[in-house]
Amino acid sequence: MKRPNQKLNSKITSKANGKNGKSVLAQDSAPLESLLDLHRRHHGIFARVAQNLSVDPSYVSRVANGKRRSPEIEQALARELRRIGARP
Repeated sequence: MKRPNQKLNSKITSKANGKNGKSVLAQDSAPLESLLDLHRRHHGIFARVAQNLSVDPSYVSRVANGKRRSPEIEQALARELRRIGARP
């Protein structure tokens, strides 16, 4: 008897594998590494900006997503993104 998630897991696994059975991620690792590096650099940006401005990270997120407007937070986000972009 199959467990309920077993069928779902096999579908996910089959989509993650290429035609030759190798992982799609392994076939295209250079762009993946770039994406992971980009993610690592941006991870926690809302929390860092929030801490610097003594506001809640969810408020920074709402400003970043355009749901709220705050020139001070927008400028802080821009500064943080420039700082991250300048890293080697």
